[in-house]
Amino acid sequence: MIALVLAGCGKAGAGAGAGAGADAGAGAGAGAGAGADAGAGAGAGAGAGATTDAGAGGHASAGPCGSGRGWDGKYRSAAAGIYVPPSWKSVRWRVPETTAGLGEGAIAVVCDAETGQVTGSVDGVLGPATLRGRIVEGGLTATVVRADPGDHGFAGTLVATIDEGHARGTMNVSLGEASAVRVATFDLAPSGSAAP
Repeated sequence: MIALVLAGCGKAGAGAGAGAGADAGAGAGAGAGAGADAGAGAGAGAGAGATTDAGAGGHASAGPCGSGRGWDGKYRSAAAGIYVPPSWKSVRWRVPETTAGLGEGAIAVVCDAETGQVTGSVDGVLGPATLRGRIVEGGLTATVVRADPGDHGFAGTLVATIDEGHARGTMNVSLGEASAVRVATFDLAPSGSAAP
């Protein structure tokens, strides 16, 4: 009798242990499933958010012209010189003083949103001239070419930085015979905006 009772208790204990194990296993499985679902959900949410935000934001600011499509404003031109390296001992550059190209004028620039190509005009004491160049990574470079090449007027280069919506930089130009050299500074505002 004693042996039978003990055996029965043992079987009951074993059954209870098996049941508990099954329940624990089921619980563990359910937990694992929930974890998988949560992970999938979190991953999907994070991925979707990152892709949408980055994609939309990146596309919006990726154009070569930045946030602007055109700039205009005034420049002020002053006398400049030509640097002659000391090693060029036999080279001298002396020209008569002249007031040509000293003063103010206007610059207008337009940027092609697809290509970053720039065209524009220069009027006033250094004009009439045209601009042809390009904007790359916030930097604008252009050549200054005479509207009428036959007038032998001021021509050269323009360099600017596009920052906070403005185009700020300099023009370095000279007359066709290099008889006058000028440097002009400018701060151009977005086209259509009021002058500061």
